[in-house]
Amino acid sequence: MKYFRKINGNGLYLSPLNTEDFDLYCKWLNDPDLGPFIDTASKIFSIEREKEVLAKLANENSYLAIVLNENDEMIGDCSVMNIDTISRSAELGMIIGEKKNRNNGYGSEVLKILIQYCFEILNLNSLYGRIFDFNIPSRKLCEKIGFKECGVRHEAYYVNGCYHDEIFVELLRRNYHS
Repeated sequence: MKYFRKINGNGLYLSPLNTEDFDLYCKWLNDPDLGPFIDTASKIFSIEREKEVLAKLANENSYLAIVLNENDEMIGDCSVMNIDTISRSAELGMIIGEKKNRNNGYGSEVLKILIQYCFEILNLNSLYGRIFDFNIPSRKLCEKIGFKECGVRHEAYYVNGCYHDEIFVELLRRNYHS
């Protein structure tokens, strides 16, 4: 079996990464439409590099593949990074790689089950994320789920000839209603 049902949702599940997916990652990370949203526009990713990176990430416990229930197709990944066990906080991240799978509600489902996992299984209290100002879909999604803006790094990101703000959002356990 290529994927394992670690965290179940309705239309998808989260699985430990499979290191054989390096070709998909290479495709996604080099995608000129996706690159500006995930800070890969100025970088070049080779198959060999992705094999190494994916092997490292697969051993870190914090990265999970997003897999559709209907056909076991991996459509992206999500992560719980920078876990601070004393402050009980962590940073969340997510990529929906294939364009056909964006704006279908998958991001919302992933974020909800990831938050539940963080609060109920990992016993975290505070979650945060970073979004570039032009990423309106992610900003709307975070707002809909209950994240609040908590800071801005002005002109922190340069892409396509313009500077953009990096917006920080946070969600506290007491403010989340699943």
